Amino acid sequence: MTQLILFKVRDLRKKDQYKIDDKYLNGYAKIFGVSTTAVYNSLARHAEFYSQAAFPSENLIAEEHNITTRTVRTAIKKLKSANIIKIERKRQKGKWLNNLYCLVDKSEWLLPEEIKDLWLPPEEIKDKKPEEITRGKIRPTKDNKGKDNKEEKDTKNDNELEFSDLLKKYPLFAKFYKLYPRKNNGRVALKVFNKLVPTQALLETILKDIDRKKKSEQWRKDNGKYIQYPATYLNQRRWEDEEPQKENLKDEIYGH
Repeated sequence: MTQLILFKVRDLRKKDQYKIDDKYLNGYAKIFGVSTTAVYNSLARHAEFYSQAAFPSENLIAEEHNITTRTVRTAIKKLKSANIIKIERKRQKGKWLNNLYCLVDKSEWLLPEEIKDLWLPPEEIKDKKPEEITRGKIRPTKDNKGKDNKEEKDTKNDNELEFSDLLKKYPLFAKFYKLYPRKNNGRVALKVFNKLVPTQALLETILKDIDRKKKSEQWRKDNGKYIQYPATYLNQRRWEDEEPQKENLKDEIYGH
């Protein structure tokens, strides 16, 4: 005879609980790793209900998970790179206060495939050839020590440059970014742009498409709310979209 064991399930109506998006666990957690996921949980836990803003100190977050403040700072950089959080810094009487972290709606997050190469977990780095690594500041393994990896060096140098200097270094991207109406996550967009191995001809094609879409109803609606992030536009090769055809040829000729 099976013995029935009674137990009490958690009550989601209680206020001492918080929520995180399923979308995070379905794609971002395995890219960012355990520590970043823990930090994301802390920010969600401390976030105010309506504004979704939180301002825990790095020391507090580190204490909650028994990790270092350096690990916390790295985790915050990862979350910011995917537009999962926004960060605002404030000063009062000449002193920096705790950062204010705002949890961004999941519809605004960058796609996992757009940021996975920026934050490869260590176990995946071991299986990759040096020329396949696009993430900056990776220490060489025993297999690639001493090899001249120009792409890795360039990437590391790029991470140390200000974004304004990157625009000077990559003039083709600068022309794209200047014309593109939405300015978000420029560094991620630059990495995607360079993966295209862009030419002047490709750039002209992209710029013509941007000019056309600036006049479209979708891009003008709600002050550009539905314009993709530049990295998304490039990664999905949206300049290759077919132009929408008018349903009625008579309307096109007579304007009815």
